[in-house]
Amino acid sequence: GRDFRVDIGTNGIWSWHGPSGDLESLKEPGLSGEFQIHNAAAVLTMLDTASLLDGIDADLVNRVLPSLSLAGRSQRLTVDGVEWFFDVAHNPAAASALAMTLASCEVKNTTFAIVGLLDDKDVDGVIAPLTDSVDHWIAVLPNSERAMPSGELARQISNLTARACLVVDSVADAIEFARHEALESDRILVTGSFFTVGPILDQLVTESRPEI
Repeated sequence: GRDFRVDIGTNGIWSWHGPSGDLESLKEPGLSGEFQIHNAAAVLTMLDTASLLDGIDADLVNRVLPSLSLAGRSQRLTVDGVEWFFDVAHNPAAASALAMTLASCEVKNTTFAIVGLLDDKDVDGVIAPLTDSVDHWIAVLPNSERAMPSGELARQISNLTARACLVVDSVADAIEFARHEALESDRILVTGSFFTVGPILDQLVTESRPEI
């Protein structure tokens, strides 16, 4: 809005207007969430400011950005017809961005959230933004010496959301419960820490990989 600006169309096509020029008809980044467009615009401005924008045009941006992926950040994986959504979101700002992303996605019937946090994190700040997006909560013990006990996390989630929160002590138990309860029209969110998202993502990716 000052040194650069972004114009976003209704179909997600956007334009960047920077210090040295404009880039039009840009496609959305591969990462979910409209805020990712603003992140991309900031990167283009950084390149422009550093005199590194020469040779970068809309065609190049459109070849690179749509294929962008980052493990555990707004990452989707469909397993047995059920959508799993992974985002570490271990602080209030990230949780707010995650909430906006979930709200912008296709509406699912029911959302289950598997959450594990470290004991130095702001539970209220992480959980509160997600309250409207989550129907069922599952508190799990992350794979870390600094993990918040799942029982304590469940207590705080229940107090904050006025909903019951299942307590599980292992990633395997969390996956088993979510799979048993979720239908194909549902969504399973995994969030709260790299130590929660990583092991669950690794297990599901390993299971879905075809045997050779």
